[in-house]
Amino acid sequence: MESLKRDHKDDTMVIMHDLLPEDIKQSIASEARQLLDKESERRELIVEQSGGTPRSYNSVGRDIIRKEGVYIPAFFDSKEILNFLSTIIGEKIHKVPYAPEEFIINSQSKRGDTHGWHWDDYTFALIWVVDEPDILSGGRVEFVPRIKWDKEKPEYSFMKH
Repeated sequence: MESLKRDHKDDTMVIMHDLLPEDIKQSIASEARQLLDKESERRELIVEQSGGTPRSYNSVGRDIIRKEGVYIPAFFDSKEILNFLSTIIGEKIHKVPYAPEEFIINSQSKRGDTHGWHWDDYTFALIWVVDEPDILSGGRVEFVPRIKWDKEKPEYSFMKH
């Protein structure tokens, strides 16, 4: 636990490979893959709020996951998980207040798929990576810590720091 707290303090990011037992991780991964296969919708758009960055991916929304899923909703509804993450962070973590973003499943599996450069609106995010290529082929989540977003002038946010 102390090393996770230290990772958060030093890097503002914590990577956890052993958060859950392997059988539960596999059940969540299997459920995510099945929902993607059965329920995903293709997204192809440009987001002007983040400098015209592209989004190209398949996605399953929260309502379908809530209706069709078992393991994913149970994980995100778990008070124990929320309390554990709060202990690492050192402050109370709250669920996402905007229900459509409570949890989603995205898949970037086609050549050129991207979620584009963007700012997240929430103080904390939990990103669960189910499948990924090696890091040299794009298999990574990138983030820039300790940068404040000026929503009025997002293109200048990096320059202020």
